[in-house]
Amino acid sequence: MTVCQEDWYLQPSGLSSQTRACEHQSQPSKPHTDPPHYQLGLSYFHTKEFKRCAFALTDYDDPKSVFLRNYALFLSLGEMFEDRIKVNQQQILQITQELEEYEQKDGFHFYLLGILYKNLKQKEKAIESVLESVKRYPLNWSAWTDLATLLDSPELYQRVLPSLPDHFMTNFFRIHLLNEMPHDQDSLASLIDEMQQLFPDSKYLLLQKCIMYHNARDFEEAQMHFDELYKRDPYMIEGTDAYSNVLYVKNDYAKLCHLAQHVATLDQFRPETCLVLGNYYSARSERSKAVESFGRAVKLDPHYAPAWTLMGHEYVELGNAQAAIEVYRKAVEINPRDYRAWFGLGQAHDLMRLFNYSLYYYQKAVALRPYDDRLWNALSSCFQSLNQPLQAIKCLKRSLTVSDAIEPKVYAKIAKLYLTLPETEPNLETVAYFYKKYLQEHQIVSQVTLATWRVFRRSQSVPG
Repeated sequence: MTVCQEDWYLQPSGLSSQTRACEHQSQPSKPHTDPPHYQLGLSYFHTKEFKRCAFALTDYDDPKSVFLRNYALFLSLGEMFEDRIKVNQQQILQITQELEEYEQKDGFHFYLLGILYKNLKQKEKAIESVLESVKRYPLNWSAWTDLATLLDSPELYQRVLPSLPDHFMTNFFRIHLLNEMPHDQDSLASLIDEMQQLFPDSKYLLLQKCIMYHNARDFEEAQMHFDELYKRDPYMIEGTDAYSNVLYVKNDYAKLCHLAQHVATLDQFRPETCLVLGNYYSARSERSKAVESFGRAVKLDPHYAPAWTLMGHEYVELGNAQAAIEVYRKAVEINPRDYRAWFGLGQAHDLMRLFNYSLYYYQKAVALRPYDDRLWNALSSCFQSLNQPLQAIKCLKRSLTVSDAIEPKVYAKIAKLYLTLPETEPNLETVAYFYKKYLQEHQIVSQVTLATWRVFRRSQSVPG
């Protein structure tokens, strides 16, 4: 729940963010102030009779009627349903043209225009329209989240940042987006703390702090804050998916089992519930049941990227690389900032021994999360498979610079890779250095092995 929990955009939680964009119409500040034709159209909208809603408002050109009519027409094309029907682009163009020519556009018209441009693959126009929407009406959280999906790179975010309105919602947006992008954790933590001074009881901000620690792989802090969050609101389902990931990684299966039972009793038809159950089955190594649970989550919400990603992980565990690739591609299509899905694509192609493809996907993952040593190690292994030892060494060295807890074996890997370089580039002193670092990490420097001693002797025979 966000700071705007009393606003129309977040009511009710069962609807998608785009459908919630009309809920303000059903909660007027003064009862019965809307004209009868609009109330009739809105009643059809609430029953999901979208074409009937549009027809009822055909002859009216007031701002509310124009927005609702065109929004209903757009939804009637099937864009939001689980079967993902390919909509008629000509019909979208007609709706777009009507809105472009309408002279009394407000924030909601620009929001709808942004959605239409997004479906037409006109990214720049979509960003421009949604940006205008949040400037005119900053409290529309649905517009902010759509803007976040459009800003799929740090460069785009930095370009748009100066144009954002001077409003407290801008900081909520920045927190939401920075949690999905490479960032300085200290600056994000400071931003969250700053907003918590304004909204000390905001569960949304506390949830974002939990996700920040989760993304930073500080699972102890993440679990502590999650426990605090659900102590405040034991019936809150938002965020339980990330919480279940934390418990899964920590091997806290007792709490994971309790969480799965708890959310299933609250609402078994929420995507988050299905994901928690999927993690529970995965922890029990019941892969087929886990895939079934993640599949149920994406049926409930086809745009729920975490479930697509975790389903891919299960297919990798089952050795079904082709199925894993298909679902990982769904995940990156929905959320191109999800490094886990890009990394999973690399692993799946590794299984198929398509290392050139793996290299591309690992590089995408590393670009999104450059401070994760696991990704650099995977990229190094891929370079080794492609017989590029020098590049593999560079990746391993980078992993040492970003790792909080250095794995001693990395030094030994670097030393072995140096020995595989062509004889034109022998650097035996460097080999000896990394073997020594490896031994120092194991605290056995006093017992130099025969192999290491030979390396030292060879290095001494090379002219200085």
